[in-house]
Amino acid sequence: MPTISGTLRDFGLSPFPGQHPEITFRANGPAVTQSGALLSTKDIQVTPNSAGDFSVVLTATDNLATGNVWYTVSISWLDDAGNITVWDDPDWRLFVPARGGDLADIIEKPANPSLIYVGLTPPAHPRRGMKWLDMNPDGTAGSGNLYEWSN
Repeated sequence: MPTISGTLRDFGLSPFPGQHPEITFRANGPAVTQSGALLSTKDIQVTPNSAGDFSVVLTATDNLATGNVWYTVSISWLDDAGNITVWDDPDWRLFVPARGGDLADIIEKPANPSLIYVGLTPPAHPRRGMKWLDMNPDGTAGSGNLYEWSN
């Protein structure tokens, strides 16, 4: 199974010394692997080390037998008693390739709403929010339709 790694920092680029952050990965729905294993949406949690580094082993989502499955990522800070004091719940989708990788390289990044891909064929790897103008620059082909990916 692939390993996903990364570093958790605050916006001052510092780790969280003296605090207790946890990162939670949750599949958006159940799935079945190619070998027939039924997968549940049970949370997978990882605690970064004191430098903020973490790694977690997750099931790849690019070769499941069922559905369009991705992980959501949430971050929480716990007090000394283990109670959640802060919770970040970004609307990100994590599609995990079989090779694994660095979280920053594989997390779905929102498309820039100002950019539009122009061409006769759609982009090879469209992301949610990406736009494609089906049009040839010389005007001889293409529909002129504007498409936007919603998932």
